[in-house]
Amino acid sequence: MYASVDGISVSNDVPYSTMKHAVVGLTKSASHQYANDGIRVNAVCPGWIETDMTEGLDANKDLLSFYMAGASIKRLGRPEEIASAVVWLCSEGASYTTAAALPVSGGYLG
Repeated sequence: MYASVDGISVSNDVPYSTMKHAVVGLTKSASHQYANDGIRVNAVCPGWIETDMTEGLDANKDLLSFYMAGASIKRLGRPEEIASAVVWLCSEGASYTTAAALPVSGGYLG
């Protein structure tokens, strides 16, 4: 499932944050319900990623500074970094991982 770092932290955007918290709750409930069927359910919680949605963010210095102040790694993430987390969650290496809300956010937790 796709959540967001806002699903495991706080945000000033109450409707968005509420929706993402719901995805994390759904992940946990579904993982419990389907575990006996051998189905693992996890959520990836990205921070700010270089996508069309964040294009031009560097022009909004205040917003970018706000994000960077809360992140350990002082840059936006790359789509392939999210893809790598998803590939790991689908791998045998993550076979004991379920009900997880995995932040891939450069250390940003709001």
